[in-house]
Amino acid sequence: MVHYVVTHARAFPRGCRPLLLAGFLGISASAAARALSHSLTFAVNLAVTTNLAQHLYHKSKATRAHIAPAWKRQLPSLLALASIPLVMADPTRHVLQDAGLISAAMYRADCGPDNGLHGLLCLSLAGWIITVFCTYAGFGLLISGVLEGAGVPAKVRAAWAASRARREAGEESRDTPWSDIAGGSVA
Repeated sequence: MVHYVVTHARAFPRGCRPLLLAGFLGISASAAARALSHSLTFAVNLAVTTNLAQHLYHKSKATRAHIAPAWKRQLPSLLALASIPLVMADPTRHVLQDAGLISAAMYRADCGPDNGLHGLLCLSLAGWIITVFCTYAGFGLLISGVLEGAGVPAKVRAAWAASRARREAGEESRDTPWSDIAGGSVA
């Protein structure tokens, strides 16, 4: 929350800046506080994503040993591993920018804080690549790895195949799986 309040204040209208809330709670919005927030965010994100990749590796090694090619057996951990640099791109940019090592501004200089879609239209090229592409693709890979590690795609395929088999055998009417809840056919 602190990271969001400190770093994304320009996305809010001038009348309701979260920095007022930060000041009320005793949180300073100084450059040092912002750098600390970015460093903590970097550390927590790195710890969580790498530990999740390790967990998926060990879980896949134990529960997916019957899957023949090694890359398929380790697919959950490979997806999580591929997500790490993408998820870490934006926190890395923040930390390097706070240290003065790079100047990759997230927003264009010619845009104000009240320009459309909470500043989305004002993103610079670095903002689009790092914030939008890397972050969303990284979390997409991470979620895909976790779902694959939990066996969700295989469970959905099995449920779909069982449903089709029942339908072809004439055991199932055209009712949806929610028919029992809705009290009859949902049309």
